[in-house]
Amino acid sequence: HGLLRSRDQVWSSQIKQTIVRKHPSFDEGYHGYSTFTQVVEDAVTLDILTGNKDPKNGNYRITGIGKAGRELSKSSAS
Repeated sequence: HGLLRSRDQVWSSQIKQTIVRKHPSFDEGYHGYSTFTQVVEDAVTLDILTGNKDPKNGNYRITGIGKAGRELSKSSAS
């Protein structure tokens, strides 16, 4: 998890920048979302990521990988 190490936090915008850098054709609309924030909200709700929404700017601070995210990571590694 290059962007996220223990006790670190990253903004959801940093995650999107990294995804786009590694996969330039990434488009959240292809996955049924109108904004990347909606992607992040679902990932937090589904416990794929852990984080919270900053009340001042509305962006998400991602603080870790959730239980479902760890399970997904294990299954994709097999």
